[in-house]
Amino acid sequence: MTESDFPPPPPSVPRRRFSRRLALALVLAAAGLVVGLVGVIKVLGYRTFDDDRTEMAATMPVSGKAIVSPVSPTALHRGDIIVFDMSAYPGGKNSGSTMKRVIGVGGDTVACCDAGTRLTVNGEAVTEDYIRPAGYADREFSVKVPDGTVFAAGDQRDDSRDSRTYVTAPGSGGIPLDKVTGVVVGAGNIFSAQALDPTRAFTDAGLPGVPLRDTGYRTGSWFLIGGLAVFVVALIAAIVLRSTGRRRTAGEDPPAR
Repeated sequence: MTESDFPPPPPSVPRRRFSRRLALALVLAAAGLVVGLVGVIKVLGYRTFDDDRTEMAATMPVSGKAIVSPVSPTALHRGDIIVFDMSAYPGGKNSGSTMKRVIGVGGDTVACCDAGTRLTVNGEAVTEDYIRPAGYADREFSVKVPDGTVFAAGDQRDDSRDSRTYVTAPGSGGIPLDKVTGVVVGAGNIFSAQALDPTRAFTDAGLPGVPLRDTGYRTGSWFLIGGLAVFVVALIAAIVLRSTGRRRTAGEDPPAR
């Protein structure tokens, strides 16, 4: 048997080249997906609240949604706009949720009004520029807020059924903390909400505790949109690079004998 009697060796298969561009595209796609998922988790931590807000019309749009942060009730401060279960009112016969502004916390003495028709908290007059009407003395009262509760009122002070309505009832109008479901931090939908600036009325009066400012929902929406955009673009680039690489490899293969 001569050398010519042996079958020819099989054609060599070219080694597939490592594509740095493809690897980079895949890394970017994975990173974008992770960032997008982080955004989803952050956004899902908030909820929207839609209610007839005529009692808060001085500061909140009557129509539209409010963005609510599930803040621990123990972290509430004077000036926060809260959402709470209306069964908190004496008798427990009311259903649904509503929003009001905290004007006193447990242990405070809240009274209306001083000579300038301003609310007083622990003897300190509070200038609330956001309320309507500008001054009010339609419901004179003085109450010590029970511990474990907050005292809340609508910003439309002349047209609001709130803690002031129940100062002579059991509980003195206090809203139990376990009935509070969150703090309003924005107005609009999650992806185009306007952040609410916390009032300085109570701190300017010398009272401790800064109201909550939380824009985490905006950060979450940016993460979500940006991450998913990076993921989609990088994934498309990876598919294109992979397809181009296969065609190039096919063109380099030697013809079959």
